[in-house]
Amino acid sequence: MPIVRRHHRRIPLALTALLVALALVPAAASAHWRSYGSTALVPNAETFKALEKLGVTPGVIAPASSQSDGVNFPITNPVEDALYTGTIRHSGGLTLSAGKPGHKTVVRMRDFWINLASATLSAKVSLKHGPDLGRVDILNLDFSNAHFGAGPVVTIGPLTATLTSGAAAKLNEVFKTNALSDKTVLGTATVKYSLHRQHH
Repeated sequence: MPIVRRHHRRIPLALTALLVALALVPAAASAHWRSYGSTALVPNAETFKALEKLGVTPGVIAPASSQSDGVNFPITNPVEDALYTGTIRHSGGLTLSAGKPGHKTVVRMRDFWINLASATLSAKVSLKHGPDLGRVDILNLDFSNAHFGAGPVVTIGPLTATLTSGAAAKLNEVFKTNALSDKTVLGTATVKYSLHRQHH
């Protein structure tokens, strides 16, 4: 049985249009505004409790860090680049590991990219003592309950993040389970683009 089921609805075009509108305000005020920030992921308690029962332990890859609002992944491209490429890029990542010391199975997922057009999140995925799988879509993002805020920090969220069918199948294979599916909710994410004036 899947761990968690959740219905999906996506509105990437509306999100992109809103980001364009928000970006034009600081750009008009000063040519020296740039934007960074972080995306915070609040893990789904039910999913991670079920993973723990399966013997799977999550971890954080620096420079991502656990903070009061969730696991924060630094955004590495300014908002104008995100608008041009349709991608919000991040550093850091997550690990999932199982097994005894010296014989651990570890899945590393890092350098997350949010694709605004497809409402997906991809990562560079690799296995300890296994192949490098390259960049893989690992999460579908649901914008149904998202709120949008403008100001010194542009916020978009919460976005419900569920495993893609491919990611679920691979994790089931690696950890020898059938508990994961494309309805498994990993958590909720909030994008926080910080706008900073650059002095020259």
